[in-house]
Amino acid sequence: QFDLGMDLSLWSGRANVTADYYNKETIDLLIGDYPIPYTSGFSNTFLNVGRLRNRGVELTLNTVNVDRAFKWKTDFNVAYNRNRVVDLGENVRFIPSGNSITRVGEPTGSFFGWQTEGIFQNQAEINAAAVQNGNRTNTRPGDVRFRDVDNSGVIDANDRVVIGSPHPDWIFGMTNTFSYRGLDLSVFLNGVQGNEVHNNTRERLEVLTGVANATVATLSRWTSEQNPGNGTMPRATTQDPNNNRRFSNRWIEDGSFLRIRNITLGYNLPDALLRPLRIQRLRLYA
Repeated sequence: QFDLGMDLSLWSGRANVTADYYNKETIDLLIGDYPIPYTSGFSNTFLNVGRLRNRGVELTLNTVNVDRAFKWKTDFNVAYNRNRVVDLGENVRFIPSGNSITRVGEPTGSFFGWQTEGIFQNQAEINAAAVQNGNRTNTRPGDVRFRDVDNSGVIDANDRVVIGSPHPDWIFGMTNTFSYRGLDLSVFLNGVQGNEVHNNTRERLEVLTGVANATVATLSRWTSEQNPGNGTMPRATTQDPNNNRRFSNRWIEDGSFLRIRNITLGYNLPDALLRPLRIQRLRLYA
């Protein structure tokens, strides 16, 4: 691991900055489902192989914005991290795990599945597209159209690609503290940017097979009479050619957020009131 840092204080401590750059490589990772020859009696095992790199920057800024009877302080931090698999051992380029894949040159646990291209509107579109569900007779107008990545004319496992990363590019947080005499207010925000999430709730509630409850969004599902132009929600069918069979970018969403995590309002009772009660300090807060 290599680290390079800087600490800087300005204006008699009114602003303090800490900046760090790091490059960390982890070797001999314990990897499960590592493929081994069937002649061993097993298909996979756990091995200490591979190399993983985390590289990024961390920045912290503390400022005293107002320092009079009314005080205002800000604590801000932001971190950027790039996660990459450098090596997975001899003759291994990737390791699948459910709907994720760990592959050389990409982040660990990347979402791996099919890409969608809207909804089939008519039989002519089905005939002109790649075979979607084994044969053309299994596909109907209103079904999800999947992208033929390898141009083979058939949608199969070879058309799966990386459709998102669970690792955020940026992680940030900020706390603002205000005080006036005995009264104080603290507001803490945090957030992330640049990651994707798998919305398993939607995947369970928008399968449109009629075996479970559904979200209100399924009211806009494709039908030949009501929504022939709808391009987001497929038709309802018990055969399920659109959902559970294929994990796709339909269930991958932007995971970025900025959220107020905590707000604290407090009041320190004055010493003149506490001294007769032999209480050193009493603070009420919500």
